Amino acid sequence: MDFFEHQASARRRTTLLVFYFVVAVVLIVAALNLVVAFGLGFATKPDTRHRSSSYYQVEAPSPHTATFVWRADTVAWTTCLTLLVIAGGTFYRWLSLRGGGRAVAELAGGREIEPGSADPDQRRLLNIVEEMSIASGVPMPAVFVLEEEPGLNAFAAGYSPSDAAVAVTRGTLDKLTRDELQGVIAHEFSHILNGDMRLNVRLIGVLYGILMLAMLGRGLLHSLRFAHVGRSSRRGKDSGGGLIVLLLGLGFALVLIGYIGYFFGRLIQAAVSRQRECLADAAAVQFTRNPAGIGGALKKIGAYALGSGIVTEQATQLRHFFFAQAFTGGFSPMATHPPLAERIRALEPQWDGRFPEVAPHSPRPFLSPEKAMAAAAPAIAQAVLSQWKPGEVFPANPVVWSTPSAISSSALLASVGAPTAAHLDRARQLLAALPPRLTQAAHTPGEALSVVFALLLAHDPATRTRQLDTLRVRHGVPFADAFAAFAPAADGLTPELRLPLLDIALPALRKLPAAEISGALETAHLLIEADGEVTLFEFMLAKALDRHVAAPARGDRQGVVNYHSFSALAGEVGLLLSALARVGSDSAEETTRAFAAASARIPPLQGKLQLLPANACTLDAISAALDKLAQASPAIRKILLLAGTEAVAADGAIEPDEADLLRTVADALDCPIPPLLGSA
Repeated sequence: MDFFEHQASARRRTTLLVFYFVVAVVLIVAALNLVVAFGLGFATKPDTRHRSSSYYQVEAPSPHTATFVWRADTVAWTTCLTLLVIAGGTFYRWLSLRGGGRAVAELAGGREIEPGSADPDQRRLLNIVEEMSIASGVPMPAVFVLEEEPGLNAFAAGYSPSDAAVAVTRGTLDKLTRDELQGVIAHEFSHILNGDMRLNVRLIGVLYGILMLAMLGRGLLHSLRFAHVGRSSRRGKDSGGGLIVLLLGLGFALVLIGYIGYFFGRLIQAAVSRQRECLADAAAVQFTRNPAGIGGALKKIGAYALGSGIVTEQATQLRHFFFAQAFTGGFSPMATHPPLAERIRALEPQWDGRFPEVAPHSPRPFLSPEKAMAAAAPAIAQAVLSQWKPGEVFPANPVVWSTPSAISSSALLASVGAPTAAHLDRARQLLAALPPRLTQAAHTPGEALSVVFALLLAHDPATRTRQLDTLRVRHGVPFADAFAAFAPAADGLTPELRLPLLDIALPALRKLPAAEISGALETAHLLIEADGEVTLFEFMLAKALDRHVAAPARGDRQGVVNYHSFSALAGEVGLLLSALARVGSDSAEETTRAFAAASARIPPLQGKLQLLPANACTLDAISAALDKLAQASPAIRKILLLAGTEAVAADGAIEPDEADLLRTVADALDCPIPPLLGSA
């Protein structure tokens, strides 16, 4: 399956989730009505049982069997209250997780790693996630560590790539080598790319809702633990004894019925998770070209005394998220993951079945930027460091050692959501080529804004002066003066390094208060408008900031599908294809031909699309169109991207700047495209 088929498959599995959920709710409602009917039969006095016509009675012939009393109003109230409790629990949990991946990671007890952390283990993890992010075209997720979890495990969570989070246990951070940790993170990035996360988060709410009755039952039993039927100091029968007995019985019944929900919850988790884990293992190998990495991590889980176990009770809701089986117990059909041996043999068919010994953790030394670079990408680092001599300033802007080359539209489309080891090598190359001063600033919340503003500074002295004046007015003289000293570090930064630098700055930018984020975005727009025109890069930067920093801070919902046909999107499609046809063409004839070729890729809109004039294709209009098109189904977005590549590639190839524009369009549609590969 390609990226779009994976996305569609994830949404089809939502139908399976709904089916199991409905079955569980029907059984819970039926069981609870049965309990209530029995309770009415128990509580109703024999001499009044036949006097009322408002209920039906089923009475067994033997005095030792139960009597059930069915009343229409009681059944209606019981059903409504049960549905209300289940729906309330589901929506409560969904509301508590509206923060996306960050909220899920915190629910599991995670602590976010600061972007500029100097801890060697944390820095190594952040570096791996940065590589994966740039290589896959996915915005840099927040990174968490489950400090109280010694087992070897990890997960990715979120509603969309913009609010994703990756979390690893302390044991994973301590026990795995870099290659093994990279394999685990590549596995989790597969879940981000393939649309698994949104379904997984929804599943948390569903499970919480159908387990609400069990929680209410436990609460009722807890509140009655000091109650007793009678007291020796009283004479006669305790008038409240019968009520307490009924409440105790109701509490036990709620717990038992609630575990109908538990059974189906486990079944849903297993149905959703098992197959996806095998696919993610395979994707991780494709991504890293190193089956020994993820295979070694799985072997260490088998050898480690604590395995992949999770001890945090709240994390039981997340068992379907984890890299490996997080909780033991239950029979095989309820397992959320395939057996370890099965997963390892799928990666290494010649595996002898032996698990290696897990060495104790030894603290890793802190590495300077140049040594960390050498450890991560030796060949690239050697080329960069060859320009540097001890005692000199580290190269401010080392060259990118291979420049991206033009590619075909089919190759670009095939790379959507399908990064390879070559893209990972390219990401390492780009990271190694970034000036260390800029990289350090991008990791620091206080300086990440300066990085963004520096990327927007014009080369024209008059325009730059106006931009600096804008910073003095909006952010104060001290900030503007410090920025003026910092900005030259970004001068001359090659175009292919700008987006990776922005990508690694995203986590630090998200740490800023919402009000500061909003103000910074306004400042960025003023800097862009200082020269009276908006360049392609400025549009890409503004769109990335809005989607991946401002939108999560505003709580905007992303990844929602509201359109399943092209009919409601004709205006937006025509606008986007008109703009792309003009970018990829040098003459009016080429523009017309490119637009016609692109339109032909969308049969439902044949004859309904018109090439719009250049003054109608403003960047604000394009941005608004992309926001609406992002709500289309995966099938529509696939056709739209194919048409877009046809528009840009009308001259036979997609040049690097055109590819960057398509990457921005694809990112706005939640269809990440890896960076262009360098030429030989």
